[in-house]
Amino acid sequence: MKLTHEKIIILLYIITLITAISSRTVNNWYLAALLILGLSAVKFFFVFFQFMDMKHANSFWKTLIIIYLVAFTGAVGIILNL
Repeated sequence: MKLTHEKIIILLYIITLITAISSRTVNNWYLAALLILGLSAVKFFFVFFQFMDMKHANSFWKTLIIIYLVAFTGAVGIILNL
């Protein structure tokens, strides 16, 4: 299935709605923060590869951004756990 810009935009809207709803309905703040952090990482991943046209970039840049994303979300997750 080919993901077009329209499908990605709809998916980003859905993820944003899930984030907004979960911030108000999840009672455990740690779980809510991890859910929001994970969803924002997914949104960043979609935007990076679809709209910044990094699908056709050098594999070094793809690897670098994935390492950055994992390191950032991991660091924030560790800080939230303290």
